[in-house]
Amino acid sequence: MSIGLSVAALLALLWWEVGGPPWRISPDGQYYLQAGAPRPYGLRWLLPWLCRSHVYWWIACSYAAIAATALIVGWHAGVTASVLFLGLASTRTNAMFPILTDQLGMLLLLGGVMLPWPWNLVSVGIGAMVNEKVPVFAAAWTSEIRLLLPLGIVWFAWRRSPTPSEQSPDWLRRPWTEARKKAWEILDARQLLLPWGIAAIGLLHTPPLALLLAYAQLAFAQDRARLYQWIAPMVVMTVPSLIPPVLLVPLLVLHWLNPWRRVL
Repeated sequence: MSIGLSVAALLALLWWEVGGPPWRISPDGQYYLQAGAPRPYGLRWLLPWLCRSHVYWWIACSYAAIAATALIVGWHAGVTASVLFLGLASTRTNAMFPILTDQLGMLLLLGGVMLPWPWNLVSVGIGAMVNEKVPVFAAAWTSEIRLLLPLGIVWFAWRRSPTPSEQSPDWLRRPWTEARKKAWEILDARQLLLPWGIAAIGLLHTPPLALLLAYAQLAFAQDRARLYQWIAPMVVMTVPSLIPPVLLVPLLVLHWLNPWRRVL
């Protein structure tokens, strides 16, 4: 009950913090609302097929996924993990821009990590239709090569998706070039670590391959914390046991007051 109430209260705080309606639509979100979106958006076809151009369906799905992820990490690792997850930069971004596939993708990734075989494969298989990152991170975190099998679904979607047209912006036609400029010429080391807040402690217990893949995305895409915090649900579950009880409340307050939570 306490976990549920805490998640509800913090989700309401997050709603208020990001401004609630009218909702912001990111450049990615604009493509998800289009029929026949080019790669890589065409690979992530399940949510656009279900929600189509109904903005409030997207909002309901995204907030439900954020809430479910927070509840699951809380049930597994205590309410501290829920508070940490909801206070992360990526969660704030995903609440601000609900027309994305990250929210549901992270929930299905968590299922792929926590559920027993073969239900973890089912979760990852559905996740592969939501976002192609789900099988990759699930396999990297668990060292279960079998969880890469749903990449076959991604390959099929890739074959059917159109390539970006010449009228598409440079960041979509040449993502590696544009991302390198942003990630390595503008990005500083603080933006690689500080958006984690107190949850950064959990990176010490993160599988190296999963951590490497999370940060490697910066070479191919525009955002920052929203990319490398894809592994956040699992990271925050390792943190509560590492914090002395006497420091718990002040550290959680500092986590939510962290100014680097605003990094996208």
